[in-house]
Amino acid sequence: MHRDHVPTMPPKFHLLGSTPLSYNQGMVRYFESTIHIITVQGHPEFTEPIVTSIINMRSFSEVIDVEAKDSAKKRRFVDTQNDAVHKFGKLFWDIILGKI
Repeated sequence: MHRDHVPTMPPKFHLLGSTPLSYNQGMVRYFESTIHIITVQGHPEFTEPIVTSIINMRSFSEVIDVEAKDSAKKRRFVDTQNDAVHKFGKLFWDIILGKI
């Protein structure tokens, strides 16, 4: 599904998470004692309807094949309760406001 990625760590960045499918799931760079840059591979704002729409559009335009579409649809959401938007939103605001 990913059409872009960062396969190696830029200088002075620290890896936040990794999976066998995507080495760089997130990274952070500190400046002095504060977080200067933070990024994550995933999209916590993507809800089930958004993911379903993306899968369907990419399948229709043949960016992904039928096998990839079926696999993605099986994995898209085990539980449709998604509180990642709130958790990541709070985390990022805390970083911006210097609370972390």
